Amino acid sequence: MKPRRITAYQLFLATIVTAAATLFTGGPVAAMEPDEMVGKEVYTLTNLRPDEQNQRLYSVNYQQPGRIKICTKVKIDKISRKKMILRIADSGRKYEYFYHRKSTPEGFDANIKKYFGPNCPQAEIDSMSAVDKEGIEKMITKAGMTRRGVILAIGYPPEHVTPDLEYDEWAYWMNKFVTRRLVFGDDGKVSTPLPRR
Repeated sequence: MKPRRITAYQLFLATIVTAAATLFTGGPVAAMEPDEMVGKEVYTLTNLRPDEQNQRLYSVNYQQPGRIKICTKVKIDKISRKKMILRIADSGRKYEYFYHRKSTPEGFDANIKKYFGPNCPQAEIDSMSAVDKEGIEKMITKAGMTRRGVILAIGYPPEHVTPDLEYDEWAYWMNKFVTRRLVFGDDGKVSTPLPRR
């Protein structure tokens, strides 16, 4: 009986130590609130398609020709009610990220937390299918991708036209005037991808 009690006690201690290590030494970290991000470096949680000429991003997630890869480290300089200013950590290139209230009824803070956070989702990408990985790497959608793969590859569809991610069709704006639809088949995977940019 005595050895069993010691073993149970040791298991209990090991569980406590593991939990503490996960909490304090690089294990999963809870999402940061936007005001906690100011002045800090965080990661992009999806690929982003900025307007490079004007160095702008939009909460409506326009599919512009520019490219900021998932897991890019960025520094958040400032957040106001209508825009966020961020810089790419490696290059120092500055972008303004504009809030569109109509297209983002969830609110600016919730939108920021979907695209920027303290942890790069590389482990999640590594666990995905080959077609999802290819789409994420090339920043495109491909037939056979999952919903999550699409989100990591090109970001979220604007919430005011695709309020439920379980919908079979997602609408994306290529720019202020052109909309395209992505379609999922009965298997929950992309059957009609977006046209490539």
